[in-house]
Amino acid sequence: MKKSRSAAKSVSYFLSTVLFVSLCSCSKNKSTTDDSSVIETVISESPVSFDSTDNISSETVMPYSIVISNRNELMDAKDYSVNVDTDAQKVDVFINGEKTDSIEPDGHFDFQLPTDGSIKEGWNYIEFQAANANGEVSSCGIGIHVIENGPDVCFHEDYLLSARTYNNLLHVDYSYYEEFMQTSYEWNGKSMSGVIFDDPESIKFDDRGIPMVKYEDGFYYNPVTIGQRALGYFNRYLETGDASDREQFLYLSDYLIEIQKEDGSYRYEMAFALKPTMVLSPGFVSGMAQGEILSVFIRAYNVSNDTKYLDAGYKALEFLLKDADDDPSAGCRRSLSDFAEGHPELEPYAGLRMPEEFVTSPTSYILNGNMIAMVGLYDWYEGAPEEYGAEEAKEAFDEAISAMKVVLPYYDYYGYTGYDLLQFYTDCYVNLGSLYAHRLYIEHLHVFYMITGDEELRYWRDVFLSYEKDDFWRQFDTIYYPES
Repeated sequence: MKKSRSAAKSVSYFLSTVLFVSLCSCSKNKSTTDDSSVIETVISESPVSFDSTDNISSETVMPYSIVISNRNELMDAKDYSVNVDTDAQKVDVFINGEKTDSIEPDGHFDFQLPTDGSIKEGWNYIEFQAANANGEVSSCGIGIHVIENGPDVCFHEDYLLSARTYNNLLHVDYSYYEEFMQTSYEWNGKSMSGVIFDDPESIKFDDRGIPMVKYEDGFYYNPVTIGQRALGYFNRYLETGDASDREQFLYLSDYLIEIQKEDGSYRYEMAFALKPTMVLSPGFVSGMAQGEILSVFIRAYNVSNDTKYLDAGYKALEFLLKDADDDPSAGCRRSLSDFAEGHPELEPYAGLRMPEEFVTSPTSYILNGNMIAMVGLYDWYEGAPEEYGAEEAKEAFDEAISAMKVVLPYYDYYGYTGYDLLQFYTDCYVNLGSLYAHRLYIEHLHVFYMITGDEELRYWRDVFLSYEKDDFWRQFDTIYYPES
């Protein structure tokens, strides 16, 4: 299930002429899937001087405004045009760093993509520049991604950059973690180890010490956050042997038993806007939460030998495995039928199921959360006795691997990776994943390859890892750390 790929993948020129970019202000309680109906940018605006009466002086020459109004979208036609609004009298057009045209607009113009071969397979950067009388350059650009045997896509430059900087907490070289297990079911990968965090702006603790996450209308308990904190204590206990870390881990594990619903689910109390047009109502469920809690409970049993964690974990597993195609609140696994409906070649795989991070209708296929749920399934298979559903977990894991292999090529954007697949069968925009999500893909694909020996998983691990090593990624340094 591989897309045809060009041998030439160089995109080091992309965004090389960007003069100024504003970092998107993304708080941790915001969804990375937010998009806008129109994405507007004015690049390289110079400070305005004022006279003593606070009026703009007559000598001031304002920089021009250049705005691209195209949305992030699939391009369904080769005669695609870029829609530009500007108050400049002359605009120069650059394609992949080379000047190709000059336009004298009258407030607005539509730039038709050329068919002379200057737009090539892979990433293309189209920039519009205008200089005022003082020589101050305003510019705005757009990325056109031409995919052989697949849908071409259009991205605004600010969106491309923010996708690479959101959640980018460590400015370091990256490679996946080779030795990912300490035992057959004690994961120790960097991205899957769990985090002990204290961020007063987005996290607070109740009087029992349980973390609550800030959302738009207040603080709420998030099972994933609690599970992450528990796993953080567990991993620290493995490293240090400190009894207090073991105690905190089991304390949070006991709390997860306390809040588990009778049907084995963990339900969210707040509404959550996954997309502006896709709002999850209170009581929604998450395969990522169910799977991560499986990872917590099998470790709690491992260090305590208390079967109450097996009992709670089996209930969580049973709910996770329930089919949710007809009712997104009834379970956490959905099939590939929504995606296959628009791809006739995938119809033979339509019945394959995988756990969903957010269980939605239509299915969202959010890859990083789905992978975390799959880790939970394999954890349970490795650590739980057979009478507690170990083989059921393994069967579900194997089926999810098969389903993931079908859809993996559709997350690939030649230097970027997608977050979900909704753009293929809804009116949602193409949504790129964050750098954090991209690295989660690499980590998990490495682990899944080590488990299964499946060469296709190794292939996609290496493809996504190659994007980390490309000069295109290194432009983060020159744009945001120009003096380093």
